[in-house]
Amino acid sequence: REGETVLYLEQPTPDPVGGEVLAHPVTGSILIEQLRRVDRLPYLIFLSTCESSKPEAEQRLGGLAQRLVRELGIPAVIGMTERVTITTADALAVEFYRRLLAQTEVGEVDRALVQAYAGLATRPDVNVPALYSRLGAQPLFSPALDRQLTPAEIRIGLRELDKLLVERAPVLRARLTESVQKLE
Repeated sequence: REGETVLYLEQPTPDPVGGEVLAHPVTGSILIEQLRRVDRLPYLIFLSTCESSKPEAEQRLGGLAQRLVRELGIPAVIGMTERVTITTADALAVEFYRRLLAQTEVGEVDRALVQAYAGLATRPDVNVPALYSRLGAQPLFSPALDRQLTPAEIRIGLRELDKLLVERAPVLRARLTESVQKLE
């Protein structure tokens, strides 16, 4: 009614009366407010929900995909401009992520999306995804470091590794200590 996207999210616990797991409506505004509290937001969001980037919504609050980019600064959001079947949304997501990770120049979201829906061209609802991005010509991520790590970054990483070894593999701490001494 208000022109805002509403997501129906599964409740974490079953309904006490009927014992069923029910869907709970969450508006785009509430979702955005909850995401504002997250320390590290994702770089990419794939909304497999109908009309999550509907063009007409931009005249009001904006579709959810547009708002996630504009209001939270998410680098890339894929949303659906129209209704989409679950079968198509699932197939599109699988193909999109497969192509995104298989790229030589890793992280070209726009190229992966075009390749994904080109491979599903026979589906009647495949042309509904839209990409909203702040990336420009930059890739979403890169496997290569663009600079050498600083000594401070190395110390922080080794400290974090030691914490993990205490918790998960204490028998390896002695080997880590030897390696740190050689590194220093």
